[in-house]
Amino acid sequence: MSGRMLFTRALSPIHTGTGQTTGVIDLPVARERVTNWPYLPGSTIKGVLRDACDPNLQYDDSTKNHPFFRAFGPETDHASDFGGALAICDGHLLCFPVRSFHGTFAWLTCPLALARWQDDAQAVGINLQLPQGLVSQPQEALVAQKSVLHGGGQTIYLEEFDVASKVPAGDPVGQLARLIGQAVFPAGAWRTRFEERLAVLPDDLFTGLSETATEITARIRLSDQSKTVDQGGLWYEEAVPSQAIFAGPVLIENRLARLANGLIWPLIENAINQPLQIGGHASVGRGLVFLQLWSGEEERA
Repeated sequence: MSGRMLFTRALSPIHTGTGQTTGVIDLPVARERVTNWPYLPGSTIKGVLRDACDPNLQYDDSTKNHPFFRAFGPETDHASDFGGALAICDGHLLCFPVRSFHGTFAWLTCPLALARWQDDAQAVGINLQLPQGLVSQPQEALVAQKSVLHGGGQTIYLEEFDVASKVPAGDPVGQLARLIGQAVFPAGAWRTRFEERLAVLPDDLFTGLSETATEITARIRLSDQSKTVDQGGLWYEEAVPSQAIFAGPVLIENRLARLANGLIWPLIENAINQPLQIGGHASVGRGLVFLQLWSGEEERA
């Protein structure tokens, strides 16, 4: 199989729910079993991409070889004809945004998230070389030379945590920020903002913040007659905050390798050149995202 990486950047909070209650949160976001990090289910991403790429063609003998049907498979009524050749994996958390006393907010990552990104990239044939020196000490954050997070001092303040900051020799965090920024952001000011606000934390601190720094919203359903809260009409919803960045592999079977570069990848790229909606609560603006395919080579304009 060959493929590309698919980056997802949240423009508004994302709620991809689990349909079950955990603790005091009635509608939590989907989390990985092992790491407990938020993630985007591959089935959700595939549904969004399929809708975005849909050429509005009727499936029949004359259209069944269209790149859309070959990539995503035929409609449900004809599912037994053949399977789609496109495999869309879960979106793994790469950068998590949290409040910062300096710089307003920070993008956080950790060695484990970076190692998994590297493994995912290698799975699709991208030889991703990460900068050396990205392992921090306990209660220490690695930042870039351009960082605004420490306010000129030696400490950064993330949510309720104060963490010692360090700029490693050779500026590996700056190199990392430029690598991710070229894949996720169009050229311009957002790449600079990303480099100024990226920090690499120890795995355990990153995990703790990914568990406690999501958005929790109280939702209320009122009675039409009394205008008071209905019985059972108060619940709490969790959402991944705006500016979170996820990355996951998109693979295509070898039998369609010839179609991939000339037809299938352009089909997807043309469909994702605008914001798309993922997850629940679309009518209140939740789940707006930018998607970006990345082959490990191109520079975004």
